[in-house]
Amino acid sequence: MPSPEPSPSFKLRAAELRDVQPIVGLIRELAEFEQLTHLLQVTPEKLRPHLFGERPVAEAMVAEIDDGASKGEVAAFALFFTNFSTFLAQPGLYLEDLFVRPTHRKLGIGQALLRRLAELAVERGCGRFEWSVLDWNANAIRFLRTHGCDGDARLAHLPCHRRRAARSGRRQGMNPAAGLLMAALALPGSAVQAAVDLDALWDFARPDVSELRFRQALQGATGDDALVLRTQIARTHSLRGQFDAATQELDTIEPLLARAGAAPRVHALLERGRTLRSSGRSVDAGPLFQAAFELADRQRLEFLAADALHMLALVQTTPDAQIAVNRRVVAYAQNAQDPRARRWDAAALNNIGVTLNEAGRHAQALPVLQDALAAYRRAGRPRNVLIARWMVAHTLRLLGRQDEALGMQQALASDWAVTGEQDPEVFDEIAEIHAARGDVDRAAHYRALAAKAR
Repeated sequence: MPSPEPSPSFKLRAAELRDVQPIVGLIRELAEFEQLTHLLQVTPEKLRPHLFGERPVAEAMVAEIDDGASKGEVAAFALFFTNFSTFLAQPGLYLEDLFVRPTHRKLGIGQALLRRLAELAVERGCGRFEWSVLDWNANAIRFLRTHGCDGDARLAHLPCHRRRAARSGRRQGMNPAAGLLMAALALPGSAVQAAVDLDALWDFARPDVSELRFRQALQGATGDDALVLRTQIARTHSLRGQFDAATQELDTIEPLLARAGAAPRVHALLERGRTLRSSGRSVDAGPLFQAAFELADRQRLEFLAADALHMLALVQTTPDAQIAVNRRVVAYAQNAQDPRARRWDAAALNNIGVTLNEAGRHAQALPVLQDALAAYRRAGRPRNVLIARWMVAHTLRLLGRQDEALGMQQALASDWAVTGEQDPEVFDEIAEIHAARGDVDRAAHYRALAAKAR
C-alpha cells in the first residue's frame, strides 16, 4: 500500500494587496456555502480600498500553503475590524468572517487563525474578541466550542429565511470581564505559558542530564509544549559551549513559530539571544532580548518578560546601564501578578549589588545585597540564600568590617557542611580575612581547605 502524502504546511501572514483577488474568491466560496450568493456584491475593486486604501476600515489575515502541489495558494482568510466598547472604554476586535477552503481543512488552519487573532487582540489592548455564528452552522459551532467558546457562546438565533441578517445578529464571543482572557486560555498556544514544567526538568549544573530529560519529555509532547522543549534543548547546548548545535536547533523550529503561540516565540528569542551572548556577541543579543520582553509583556507572560529584562541588563555595556535595567527588573517583578515572576527581584537585586561592588561602590552595594538576601528568603530557595549570605559577607569584608564578615563566613561554612557540601569561596573569604589580619598560618589553612573543596 503506498504511503499517504504528507499534509502540506502553511504560514499565517497579514494580507497584502496581491491577496485581494484570492480573498474575494474565498468570500464567494463562503457565500455559496451559506447559500447567500444572491446577496453577494463584493468585487476586488470594491474590497481593495477598504483593506488597503487611504483610510482602511478592515484588515485581513491569510493562510498560505507553504509546500507541496498547492504551494503559494491562499487557502483561508480571516477578515476583522476594530470596534469600541463604551462601557469598557476599550477597543475590541470583531471577526467578520473566517473561512478555510474545504480541500485544506483538518490542517489546523482555522485554529491557528483564531488563536492568532486572539493574540493580536491582546497585543492591541482590546477588551473583547467577538464574532457571530449562524445557528444552523453546526460545524462552526462545534469548532468554536471545541476551542473553549462554550460557556459564553451566544449564537445568532435567526430563522433560515432571514440568513441575510446574520451579520447583524447577536454576538458570539466573550463577556466583557473575562472576554479576551477566556479566548486566550481556551486556545492552544495562546497568551498563556506552555503547560510543560521546565523547572522540574532543568538541572543547570548538568546540562547534559537536562537534555536527556527534555528529549524524553518531547516524546509525549505536541504543539507549543514541543516547541518550548526544543528551545530548552538548544539552551543545554549553549550552556556547554555547543553554539552551532544550539543555533541549528533554533533554526529548525523557526518555520514552526509563525503559527505557534506566544510562549514558544518568546522562548526562541531568549535562547537565540543567550546563545549569541555566550558566544561573545552581546551586541547582537540585545535586540532579541528586547523583542522577547516586548512580546512577553504584551501577552502577559510575566515570568518570561522578567527573564528577558534580566538578560537585557546583562548585555548592557556600562555599569550604570546595567544597574538601570536591573532596577526595571526589580520594579517589574515586584508589580507582577505571577508568583514566579516576582522571584526575579532577588536575582536583579543581586546583580545590581555585584555591579556596584565591581565598580568599587561597596557602601551602595551592601543594602542592595541585603535586600537580595531578604528576597531569596521570601522565595524559599535555601541554596540561593546561602549564596546571598556570602555576597553580604563578602561586601562587609570589602568595606573593612572584618569581624562581621568573618562571623558570617564561619556560620556559612557550618551551614554548607550540613548540606553535605562545601563552598570553596567561603574558605577563600576566610583566608582573605586572616591574611588581612596578618595571621599567615590560618590564611594558609583555609586556602588549603578551599583547594580541597574544589
